[in-house]
Amino acid sequence: MDVMTTLQSCLPSQQRNAISIEVQAEAYWQTLRRNSLAAIKHLEVQALNRCEWFPTIAECQCILSEFTGDSHLPNKRASVRRRVQDERQARLDEAMGRLSTGEASQAEIDALPEKWKSIAETRSLLWRGDDGSYTLRERKF
Repeated sequence: MDVMTTLQSCLPSQQRNAISIEVQAEAYWQTLRRNSLAAIKHLEVQALNRCEWFPTIAECQCILSEFTGDSHLPNKRASVRRRVQDERQARLDEAMGRLSTGEASQAEIDALPEKWKSIAETRSLLWRGDDGSYTLRERKF
């Protein structure tokens, strides 16, 4: 909306009353809101450089179709997902290690996510009581 305000103040347009400006703003918002902030900034710069009049939605979409700056985002998202998965796996491995060596306190066990408790039970690291609570399985070495 800030971009549209900038364009409205810098580019001439037909005289409109307050109601038609609100309708126009809503129409632009509904059509353009799915674009990234970088793409909208691209639209602002290009419209100010190219347009003599406030651009139509079709003109805005044409300018947005030229934008290629988001092409790295899928790779970045995949990288972030991998980092998050690696971090979760590292935390799970650490928790399972503490359980296997008997170092985990009951408070730590209680704080574990239910899925992890179930995994630890499957790995014979925890006992599940009849009440659904988990306790450290005693190890005989």
